[in-house]
Amino acid sequence: MRFEAQLDFLETCDAKRMLVADTSSWAMCGDAMKKMYVKVPNSNNYIDLFLETNKINILDSKMLGLTCGTCKDLSDLPDGLYEVKLEVCGNEYVFYNLRVTSIKNKIAINQMFDKDVAVNLVFLDIAKKMVCNGLVDEGVRIFNRVYGELNKKISCRNC
Repeated sequence: MRFEAQLDFLETCDAKRMLVADTSSWAMCGDAMKKMYVKVPNSNNYIDLFLETNKINILDSKMLGLTCGTCKDLSDLPDGLYEVKLEVCGNEYVFYNLRVTSIKNKIAINQMFDKDVAVNLVFLDIAKKMVCNGLVDEGVRIFNRVYGELNKKISCRNC
């Protein structure tokens, strides 16, 4: 049997948490330690975490070092490109997730439903799919352009 590493990033409305489902086939690795390293958007550092195998791993701002350890409230996770590395059975596997939860929540809360917003939301979904399919640089380029336009529109809503 061949080992296959697979992570799925589950869509959620919760901007404070990211759900990472491990759907790998671990049979060949037995009880070997499974490490997960997460790099958040606009960071060069990886956060060292333990991977719960064959389960949904819940990541939040405290686990990722974005909220102080003594703070009670979690903060929203930033939108953007997350890089997740797995070290398993002496091998390294890299996965990417283009997170757009916060911007979509802001659009919904502000009830922004015009044609330009709708088109940009489609572009965000396409950018996510590009990243999922290995076109990371191209997907991030679209994300950066569209994300900037949407943020400008949200902040100038009453301009």
